[in-house]
Amino acid sequence: HAATLLDTAPEDFDRVMQVNLYGAFHVLQLSLRQMRDQGAGKVVNIASTEADSGRLADAKQHATRARELLVDTVGTSHNLIASVDNVLGEIAYREGRIADAARSFEAAAALSTRLRGAEHLYTANYLLAFATTLRLLGRVDEASANAARALAVYDKLGNHAMQGRTRTELSEIAGVRKQFALGLREGELAVTRPDR
Repeated sequence: HAATLLDTAPEDFDRVMQVNLYGAFHVLQLSLRQMRDQGAGKVVNIASTEADSGRLADAKQHATRARELLVDTVGTSHNLIASVDNVLGEIAYREGRIADAARSFEAAAALSTRLRGAEHLYTANYLLAFATTLRLLGRVDEASANAARALAVYDKLGNHAMQGRTRTELSEIAGVRKQFALGLREGELAVTRPDR
């Protein structure tokens, strides 16, 4: 997350802490339990030095490896898997791989819905990210449905910052829908639609 302290919403800061601090804590705790059970093991924490490098390719490699280790350690039905899928979605989004980002956000949302519930803040966050990528892919009906699901959660939680962001996303989706209704060709759209 790149923003000044004054421009950072508490929800964004919480998300960063969930991934960077709590994620490391949970992975370390699970690893230590496994090492205790097997009678040996070593921990090499590389997060602090890697944070200074700021290379997206490294982040992708580390997140992918962390996901593999988590699957090996806790299986595929754990909240941490959803968090890592979300991180992988963010990386793909920043690299311009929107379809890959959509798949990662969809996986995070589905797992979070199953494990945390449909009305959990993280589930809503993953749904909103998924909606954004769907809009960029031109899949406006799906984007609108997922953004509406996220908005319902934010409304229930009284999360005003995320309500505003979601309403902005719904406006963006409506703009793309309007472009489609006007019969504009793909090359004239603000977003592109891949062949399906």
